[in-house]
Formats: sequence, C-alpha cells, structure tokens
Amino acid sequence: MSCISKFEDLSTPLLDKWKEYSYDNCERKSEVNCMIKRKKLITKFTPVINEMFMDALIEYNNLQATLFVNSSKIEVFKYYMSNLKKHITPYGIKDITVSHKQFQGIVYQIFYDSQTNGEKMKSVEDIDRKIKQITNKQSIRKKYQLTTLIYKYKKNPVKFGDFQPSNFVEKTIFATTLLHNKSLEFLSKTNLEILLTKFKSSRVFFLRYRKFLFEKIDPRDHHKFMLFSSICLYLLGLRKANDLDLYISDPTKNTYTKNLKQILLDQTKDEQFKYVDFSIEGTELWKDYWNIWLSEWARLCGTQAFNNILVDSRFNFYWMGVKVISPECDIQRRIHRNRPRAYGDLIMLKMNNLYKFEIPVPNFSKKEFKRIADLSKKELKEHLDDGWSYKDNKGKKQKLEIERTVEIDKTRFISTVVWWLKTTYGFLSTAQDVKDMLHIPDLSQSNKPKNVFIDEHREFKRKMIKIKKMVNF
Repeated sequence: MSCISKFEDLSTPLLDKWKEYSYDNCERKSEVNCMIKRKKLITKFTPVINEMFMDALIEYNNLQATLFVNSSKIEVFKYYMSNLKKHITPYGIKDITVSHKQFQGIVYQIFYDSQTNGEKMKSVEDIDRKIKQITNKQSIRKKYQLTTLIYKYKKNPVKFGDFQPSNFVEKTIFATTLLHNKSLEFLSKTNLEILLTKFKSSRVFFLRYRKFLFEKIDPRDHHKFMLFSSICLYLLGLRKANDLDLYISDPTKNTYTKNLKQILLDQTKDEQFKYVDFSIEGTELWKDYWNIWLSEWARLCGTQAFNNILVDSRFNFYWMGVKVISPECDIQRRIHRNRPRAYGDLIMLKMNNLYKFEIPVPNFSKKEFKRIADLSKKELKEHLDDGWSYKDNKGKKQKLEIERTVEIDKTRFISTVVWWLKTTYGFLSTAQDVKDMLHIPDLSQSNKPKNVFIDEHREFKRKMIKIKKMVNF
C-alpha cells in the first residue's frame, strides 16, 4: 500500500487499472483528466469520478473518508473551515440523498465487521435501531442526506463526523458502497430482510469467500475477482445461490499478492471451497470456449470486451466489499442461454419489477458444439456424416469446433419452467400461464397469447389466485 502526496495522485490507481486491461474510453478518461488538472476541491461526483475516489481510497493508506448524516455539502464545508482546516487536506465532498431502504443497506454493510455481541444486526429492526443511534432521532425518516468528505491528514488523525472507517476493511466497504453508483442503485432493489432471514447456505458460501478475499488477497488485486450468475438473484433476495461462480482474470500479470496463482490453485482443492466454480484465466481451470463466449457476452451488454465489464463501474457492483457482475449483464446471459430455468428466473425478475427488459420468445432449437481436438478422425467423420458441420470461425482458416442444430421439446421446456417457478420460488402457474408470459404461440389456437407484463396486472392476479387453489402438481 502507498500514500498519496499530491492532488494528481488521485487518478493514478484508476488509470493504472485501465492501462492493465487495455480499457479505452476516451470520454471517461477525458473527464478524469480534466477534473485532475483543475487541482480544486472536487464537488461534482459523476460515476467515473466516484470510481476514481473509490480506487484511491483502497490504494492509499493516508487517504481517509468520513460520513456525515443529514448534513449538507455546504454545512460540511463550513465545519471543515471552522474546525478541520489545520488538521486535514480535503480532496472531495460528495452529497447524496438515499431512501430509508438504501440507508439500511449502507448501515448494515459498513458496520457489519465492527459489530459486537451487544449490537448484532440480525434483523431490519436491529439495523433501524443503529440508524436511530447514528442520527440521534427517535423516528425513522423516508430519506436521508449523506455527505462524504474525502481527505488526508496533515499531522495526527482526528475523529469527527458520524462514521469514520477505523481499518482497511471498513474503508473498503465504505468506498465500494458510497462511491459506486451501481452499488447504491442495487440497494434500492435488494430485499434485505430476506437476506438476513433466509437462504442461510448461500450466505455462508458468500461470507466464506469474502473472508478468503480479505485475508489472503492483497486489496489492490481485488478488482481481478468478480462473482457472476445466481449470486445476483440471491443478493436481490429472490432465491438461493446453490454455488458461487467466480471469474478471475490472469493471476500471473501485474499482481501484488505473492504467489497469487498458487494460492488460487490451492484454494480450488480446499474442501470448504467445493461450492465455488472457479474460472481462472491462464490456468487449467480456464475453459477454451470462454475466450469466445466472454466476447459475445460483452457485446450483449453493450461493450466491446469482457475486461470492460470487469473494470468499468457501469457493469458491476459491490456487496460488502465483494465485486459482483451487474444484474443487467446477468439478465443478458440468461436470455442468451435460452434454458427453461433461466426463463423462470427472468419471469420472476419481471414479476418483481426489479429491472426493465423484454423477455424474448424462447428459441425451440439449440446449437450443440464439440471440439475437434477431442475427437478422433473416425469420430469426426461419423459426426459429419450424422449432420454435424464445421463451425464458422469468422474467416479463420483453422476449424476448432463442429456444430449441429437440435430441436427442443416445447412441452418439456414449458413444463420445466412451471416446475422451476414452483420449486424455486413457490410461484404456482400453469403451462398456459407460461405460454402467455413468454409469448409462446399455441398452435391449437388462432388467438395470440396476452402479454401479461403489458396488460393490467389485476386480471393476472385474479387468475393466479384461482390457479393456486386448483393446480395440483
């Protein structure tokens, strides 16, 4: 870990990270450079300026932040001029307004590691008591004004404000929660009460991984790690995550953790981590098809390379200091997978009005692929005679895979969606309901199915009440 000495140092961690991953966004780089060249106290916090301060707080030991609750930016600046001018050098003042739900998530995360036996936050009621303690109010507000002051000490540290991180973990939680737009946005959607009371096994998985990350991995390498897949649905409070899918960029390049690659390989053999599906670039745990799929996934998310998703704060968020791919990116993955369980998850995301997206009609045919390297010459010939063909590698001469199109059983597909909705979410539906929700044409009827996501919800609710009484799986 290093120390910040001059104003220009604020942007160094972010720009170094972008350089490492060949991230090239002229507009965002220009915004950072223009802000730094001014060398003035930063009061305008755009997503990329948030990200700059977040990385700087994680990088520099002597850079600190303090939270003021229900104090405006002007009030905090006046307090600085009157009481702190001799003690600190300020770099930025940010203020935001958050809902009570968002503030609950913020308080739970930043105080999680500092809890004592007397103040364990096991329920939202416990969190609300903590909020009352912080705000010195007896009642709960609908909205809160949060102002963050970011600075370095001139001499000895001084205590002030409503919350000041006392160690690296607390500072990381503070930075990745309050200085990350997607993290703040996510707090307005997650169901904290469910996270605290249900899905215990998923919570254990997540916290065990988090403990490993903070204890074994240098914080400057944390950006290389990103969870994806069902973890998004778990953190939203929709369903449990049966395992953790973990993407790790090349652990042999530009790392601060000594022997990072070996640490990770040893961890994959640990029985306690059998629930983690590791995908580690540059190791035997990296599947060949990821090189193709990650590029496709990035394109579906609206960017050019998967590295952009890893290092651009518009495509990820943090929960308790752990990086997770954004639910929007996860939604694109589920749509692309075209599997009945994925469609069940998409239906529940839509039914809970968490994100705006269109569910496409399922494709009742799928592509199957096989690597040529895994087949003998005889097996390859037999496959080609049996309807398989060489996959087009976008003009490349070398043929790596063969493919074929297989028809999907529509009835079985729909039945699986019905089963998944019931067993995973406790949501009772019929095959016709699923057809309606997914716009699947019924060949026996000339009328087009109704779009229950656009029409009034009242009719659908009345229908589902009857279904709950009548359906017998």
